[in-house]
Formats: sequence, structure tokens, C-alpha cells
Amino acid sequence: PLFDVNSNGDNNNVDLHAGIDPGEQAPFLQLSPGTLQFPSGLQVGSFARQVVVVENDGDHPIRVQHAAIVGGQGFGASLFDPTGTSTDLPRRELTAEDFGGDIAPNAEVFVAVTFAPVNGFLTTGALQHVVQDTITGVPQAARVKLIA
Repeated sequence: PLFDVNSNGDNNNVDLHAGIDPGEQAPFLQLSPGTLQFPSGLQVGSFARQVVVVENDGDHPIRVQHAAIVGGQGFGASLFDPTGTSTDLPRRELTAEDFGGDIAPNAEVFVAVTFAPVNGFLTTGALQHVVQDTITGVPQAARVKLIA
């Protein structure tokens, strides 16, 4: 739509009537660390895993639309449970259903990134998250750089 500064799919006037700030919103999706560098020298047949923290710094719940590995052979992602409960096998994309619901304000979830080399060459990629504010409908995306 024309004049949709906050990118939620509604015209600024519609946002104002609904009590939603039509302006650009501050970042509410935080991913840390910003870069995951896997150890060099991993042999084909072995793997290494690191964890990314997905945090909601906003005032409203957010829903993860998807999280996907972009580029980079040998990378996979899965949810990580810090209590030690087993999780699904790593794959290239996680859906909203995989996250099991919204992330509350000031809450976080963990995503494990696994690297299993397919050859001896350097590879790079990214883990991209796309989320949406469940109240305002505003989407945001963020990436973690992956190097192995």
C-alpha cells in the first residue's frame, strides 16, 4: 500500500485508526552473536555445533515466520533446549510451527547451528530469521553470518 512506513501491509491512516504507530519501528529482533565461526580442520564425517540466541527486545510478542540457512554447504539449524531435552535433526529451514508459538517480550529462544563439512574448502552462509510483531503486524528480519 501507498504510505506504509512501518511495512505492516496497512496504509498509515489505517494504522492510526487502529491505534498502531505508523512510523518505522525500532528493531525488536535481536540475534547474537552476529557471526558464528566454526573451527577449521573439521574432517568430513565430523560436525560442530554452536548456539544463536533469538531475543525479542520489543513491547509485543513476536512470531517467527521462518528461520533459514542461506548459502553455505553443510550447515543446518534446529531448536536448542538448554535443559538437555532432545530436539529435531538439523535442517535448512525452520518454520513457525517448529518454534511452537510466539516469543514474549524480553524472552528468548535458542537455535543450534550445526556444521558438517562436505569437503575441505572454506564455506560461508547465513542464518536468516524473519519475524512479525503479533500486535502491529510489522515484520523484521535479521541474519547471523556463518563461516566454516
